[in-house]
Amino acid sequence: MAYKVMFISLGCAKNLVDSEKMLETLSGYGFEFTENPADADAAVVNTCTFIDEAKAESIEHILETASFKKPENGRLKALVVAGCMVERYKETLYDEIPEIDAIVGLASLQDIASVILWALDGNKKIRLEDIPMVRMNRPKNKIGGYSGGNGELSAPRVSLTPPFWSYLKVADGCDNPCSFCVIPQIRGRFKSVPVDIAAARAKRLAMDGVKEINIIAQDSGNYGRDIYGRPRLHELIDKISQIDGIKWIRILYTYPLHLNDALIKVIASNPKVCKYIDVPLQHVSDGLLKLMKRGMTYDKTAAFIEKLRGAIPGVIIRTSFIIGHPGETEDDVDRLIEFLDMYKIEKAGFFRYSQEDGTVSAGYAGQVSEKVKIRRLKKVSLAYDKVLKSVNRSMIGKELEFMIEDFDEQSGLLMARSYREAPEVDGYVHIAAESAKYFVPGTFINAKIIKAKKFELYAEAV
Repeated sequence: MAYKVMFISLGCAKNLVDSEKMLETLSGYGFEFTENPADADAAVVNTCTFIDEAKAESIEHILETASFKKPENGRLKALVVAGCMVERYKETLYDEIPEIDAIVGLASLQDIASVILWALDGNKKIRLEDIPMVRMNRPKNKIGGYSGGNGELSAPRVSLTPPFWSYLKVADGCDNPCSFCVIPQIRGRFKSVPVDIAAARAKRLAMDGVKEINIIAQDSGNYGRDIYGRPRLHELIDKISQIDGIKWIRILYTYPLHLNDALIKVIASNPKVCKYIDVPLQHVSDGLLKLMKRGMTYDKTAAFIEKLRGAIPGVIIRTSFIIGHPGETEDDVDRLIEFLDMYKIEKAGFFRYSQEDGTVSAGYAGQVSEKVKIRRLKKVSLAYDKVLKSVNRSMIGKELEFMIEDFDEQSGLLMARSYREAPEVDGYVHIAAESAKYFVPGTFINAKIIKAKKFELYAEAV
């Protein structure tokens, strides 16, 4: 009888893609999957430690899962922790959480099956180097990757997203010097997937019925520079757009300094590319941007937004801002609020600064208290609510094409996204349509926005 594995994936979209790869590996080995921890022989928690809240969530899931080792709760024999927490705390993780049986770092995700089997055999506190002949025992026709071949393209694909959209991770790691960020320490230097392999992965997604590809990386605009000496995301997008079945291509996780003219041109001109740019700005204050080591100023940021608006008519800008970074003043917060109102940013998220060990910002003087961070976050959020209401009201009367995601039984409305909404982060537009419940998720429909209620849009099929 096959072993059953429960898998928990936490954190960002990049982590989710890592989880999919591990699940594909386990499937290739013949493992079965369960969502019920009481039925699992082994459990994997793919962790996130980007900020304190993410770390706390990871620990909570690890400890909750470990409780199923008790005979009265379940039959769990192996608890494996993978991902960012392993990279950040691998020297102390076993001591701090003794319930963990094995850890798997980011460079060893393809060995997850061997690690689980070794743990199920009764071995504890496992490191990959403890397992003999892991690489030799791995079924090579099932596993691959841009560091060692493309055999993965023949493996059965396991998806943690709906069948009609998917993430395509084109790079990992980051070379940017942002003072507040721990990602380079966790994921290392920026590493791109070669163009031919990334395009082949996109083709495989299309063959599996995926219609929307969301390109992700830590710095997607910088894609290709480490391999080819120059950014090549625009060329990769051109290749993906020629794949039959792909209708939407969306670019996420760009960096303002690396959103070059060639990429802007392909977003503006290629009909398959969503006129949507995800570009974290982090702040607009000159002093804070300097402390953050972002290479930007208020004037550069304003010019950047104006350039995008002028070059890409109808572009939707999604961004994020850190509130309470060391050195932030009330004037800085007011300047940010003025910026949001002036440029009517369509999608914005706001996050309290998290003082992360090992980052430059953690050592800065002028740390802001949690009480002040919370107050400032509330102030900015309330101000942005007015901007968002204005943006949404401006959409009334406009007709757009939508991808149907689901049907809401309670309201009788379709839940759908247009080019304006990225999956998972931007929510849905609610659409009234005749025989709505019979629409198939993943199909497309034209609808006109008829009202904006609070922060949600409502439309009617046309």
